[in-house]
Amino acid sequence: MLADVVPIDLFMLVYLGFALNRFLGVPSGWTVLTLIGFAAIVFFTIQLKCWGGGIGFPGVEVTGASECLNGSLILLAMAIVGGLLAERKHPAAPFILWAALIFAISVTFRSLDLALCDAYQLQGRGIGTHFVWHLLNALALFLLLRASIEVGARRPAYK
Repeated sequence: MLADVVPIDLFMLVYLGFALNRFLGVPSGWTVLTLIGFAAIVFFTIQLKCWGGGIGFPGVEVTGASECLNGSLILLAMAIVGGLLAERKHPAAPFILWAALIFAISVTFRSLDLALCDAYQLQGRGIGTHFVWHLLNALALFLLLRASIEVGARRPAYK
């Protein structure tokens, strides 16, 4: 599981820092503080679980608890950054907003996978929708990287 989550989390933090600094022109010091705060919020909310009508920080007596937010914090960050860039008519805005939309669909498929994993079978194995999560994430990452290549070499919006 760590091999799946750690690279995504690292990319998310590095790209958020890049977008804040390069696209929005946030000074380096503020970018670092923002990333530390964002990482702390993500770590805290990962501990938040949902289970049979409950939401919170379950004790050992709770069974079947799973993540509630399921990637929605990075979706929120992409939407905010994309929205700010769109407001400023920044050329990276369409890339980031499309990536956010695709990621929203991706997170939906990831959430559905918990219920649908065994519903679809291929050669006797449940395939669910997890593969769609990975394919759509790849497309979202492509758009984010394309924004950084095509637009990232330009000067930041503010100095």
